[in-house]
Amino acid sequence: MKILLINPSQKNVYGYSIKPSYPPLGLLYIASCLEKEGHIITVLDFDNDNMNPESFKDFFLKIKPDLVGLTATTSTILNAQKLTREIKKIDKILIVIGGIHATIAPRDTLKEDSIDFLVIGEGERTIVELVNEIQNKKPNFHKM
Repeated sequence: MKILLINPSQKNVYGYSIKPSYPPLGLLYIASCLEKEGHIITVLDFDNDNMNPESFKDFFLKIKPDLVGLTATTSTILNAQKLTREIKKIDKILIVIGGIHATIAPRDTLKEDSIDFLVIGEGERTIVELVNEIQNKKPNFHKM
């Protein structure tokens, strides 16, 4: 399965894009676990990769992922939710969100209709199980 993992922009936090001083380690841990299972992973860091809505759409259509996963802190959740809505306009692809905001405010996070699944806590095992379930087309998961 081709999976796109996204670290959304922090532009609304600082008022401008700041290239992070380190890579999105949580997403890279998730990517590593999924790669071990044979999945093809692309990690996109919106600020580090100088992504904007137009370039994102072109990028998305070029790689054609089967699943999108995002991480979000409380300060980036609005950007993540906006991005999930834009993704659903491009493709009705399944979208998973995790990160600290999803963990501390799962019900609030799932109020966004464009998010299909939520991972709470450390997601390395959970995301592998979820992706395997989706790949087997027998999802036993649902929104709260």
